[in-house]
Amino acid sequence: MSCPRLGDGAMGCELPGVGSRTILLSAHRLQKRPGHGERVLLSLEDVTERREAERLLRRRLMRYLLDEG
Repeated sequence: MSCPRLGDGAMGCELPGVGSRTILLSAHRLQKRPGHGERVLLSLEDVTERREAERLLRRRLMRYLLDEG
């Protein structure tokens, strides 16, 4: 099966009752089958907590490296 990647990207959105979220979008074109139209597989993932954890980890690492130096 061939799945050429169409694109990836992150977008911010404001959800009522939830707040600000970061959503990761990924799109892949699926292999054509005879007699069928083009198909695209889309996936959406809420990466808000992961991005925040990565940001905090980088900050702590920088603080550790500066304190050690």
